[in-house]
Amino acid sequence: MKLADALRFYIPLFYSALLILLYLLTFYVIVRHWKTEKSSFFMMYIFEGVMNMCTYHMAFVQYINTSLISTNRYTVLRFLQSAEPFWKKFALPIMILAFLVPFVDTHRYFFLQTEIIFNEESGSYEFVEPMPLEDCFKYLNPTMIFCSVYSVGMNVASRMNLRTLNTHVRSKASTNFTIITLFTSVTQVLGCFLSIIRVKWPTGRIAKLLAEYLPFVSDGLTLMQPLLLFVLTSSIRGKIIAMFKRKDTSVVHVIRSASRNSN
Repeated sequence: MKLADALRFYIPLFYSALLILLYLLTFYVIVRHWKTEKSSFFMMYIFEGVMNMCTYHMAFVQYINTSLISTNRYTVLRFLQSAEPFWKKFALPIMILAFLVPFVDTHRYFFLQTEIIFNEESGSYEFVEPMPLEDCFKYLNPTMIFCSVYSVGMNVASRMNLRTLNTHVRSKASTNFTIITLFTSVTQVLGCFLSIIRVKWPTGRIAKLLAEYLPFVSDGLTLMQPLLLFVLTSSIRGKIIAMFKRKDTSVVHVIRSASRNSN
C-alpha cells in the first residue's frame, strides 16, 4: 500500500475512532446525569448521534435532523415556556419520522447489485453502481439544498434573538447549543456544494478529487457534534474529564486517646 493511500485510510480511521468514543462518552454522561442535563436538545442529540453512526441513508437523515434541531433551538429561544415541553414530548417521534421518510427514495438501493473493482489509475478500490450518479442525487440534492438554506436561516435568526434575551433566559435556553447547530449547518452547506459539483462534473479531475475528499466532509458532518459539545458545554466537559481523574483514595486515620481520671 502506498504511503498516500495508507494515510487516507488510517487518518480517518484514527480520528473516527476517537470521536465515536467521545460520542459514547457524551451519551453516558447525559444519561447518567439525566436529572440535571435533561433537555430537548440532548434528546435530539442522542437520537441524531445514533442515526449518524448506524444509518446507511445518512445524508438524508443528517440534513433533516439538523433542520429539526435548528427549529428546536429557534423555538426554544423564542418561546421558552411552551416550546421546551413540546419538544421533550414530541422530539423522538418527529425524529423517528425523519428517519423513515427517506426510505421513499433510498429503498431502491436495496435492489441494486454493486460491484467492487480495483482502479489501476488511482491505485484503490471503488464501488461501481448500475445507477447513474445523477439519478442517485435526484432527490437528495434538492433535499440538501432546502435543508441547508433553512438550517442556516434558522440559526442566524436564533443568534439574532439571543441579543434580545436577558442573561437568565440565555442560561436556561443553553445558548451554546445554538452555536453547535450553526457550525453543523455551515459544514452541511459545504457538503451540499460539493455534492452539486460532483453531479455537475461526474467525470474528470474534479470528480476524482471530490471522490477523495467528500468522505472527509461526510465524517465531519457525522462526528463534529460530540467534539463541539465537549468544547462548548462546560457541564458535559467537566463531567467527562472527571471520569478520568485519579480519585484520592488516601484514608486519614484519626487516633483518639482517652484519658482516665484517677481518684
